Amino acid sequence: MKNLVKPRGVFRMLFVCSGNSCRSPMAEALMDKIINENKAPLPVKIRTASCGTTAVNGAPPSENAIKVLLEYGVDITHHRARRLSRTAIKNANLILVMEKQHKETILKMMPNARNKTFLISEFANSRIKEISDPIGMPIDVYRKTAQELYNLLKKVYMKLKRVIIQKYN
Repeated sequence: MKNLVKPRGVFRMLFVCSGNSCRSPMAEALMDKIINENKAPLPVKIRTASCGTTAVNGAPPSENAIKVLLEYGVDITHHRARRLSRTAIKNANLILVMEKQHKETILKMMPNARNKTFLISEFANSRIKEISDPIGMPIDVYRKTAQELYNLLKKVYMKLKRVIIQKYN
């Protein structure tokens, strides 16, 4: 875990799902919210990004993802989908995915990304649980997805914070 934090001043997190219209932009925005709400400054900046394994570049986020994140006080209307690339994988210090197939896609593209690519649940609490895709589902399914992501991402942040502080002390 310590080897994920490089002394560059910026720690880059990449969230990956399929279409980059629901889960990964929700995770990116929720992580930004968690980071911004934490008042203790860290010795490195945490930057977030998201993309999708089958994303159509430039596609907007799903309407229900926008609505649900507004309930968290977060606006993702500006988000535009990006397809996963080797550059995005290479530039990330940590890659958190929603499903096992996303991890497999990343490792096919760049096998040496194994030590920095995890299911969100795997990184947060060492459990292997996929985050189901809410695309096309009622808004309550999006709410459940957002809550699941938010709970996991709070754990991810606390873990990262400990590691970053250890690395720089």
